[in-house]
Amino acid sequence: MSNLGDLGSARKLFDLMPERNVVSFTTLIDAYAKSGDMASARFLFDQSESKDVVLWSAMITGYTQNGQPNEAVQLFTDLREHNVKPDEYVIVSLMSACSQVGSLELAKWADSYVSQSSLDLRRPHVVADLQL
Repeated sequence: MSNLGDLGSARKLFDLMPERNVVSFTTLIDAYAKSGDMASARFLFDQSESKDVVLWSAMITGYTQNGQPNEAVQLFTDLREHNVKPDEYVIVSLMSACSQVGSLELAKWADSYVSQSSLDLRRPHVVADLQL
């Protein structure tokens, strides 16, 4: 959907879908985030009944990349309250948000979480995202 190059057209297509799923929500949320429209991204996020780690990651990353690190940290807290297991992308975005807000305590938690899990932040696609 977001490859249409026109976010308005993508939204119209989304609205016409008889059934929406986590993939369609994530795609449009990611497009809104990349355009800087986090209010629309959050509206869709809140509408989604099924939230997987990729959907959470799209929102957390969007907030971080759009200069809203406090919202990213709050959403990460919500993710944990919903018992969603963070993946590499969530952790990378969280670390970026922590550096923006100066949250050493949460950054230490993230470092400890990575050490105790099977997450590998050295994989090329994760490193590329970290450099954004």
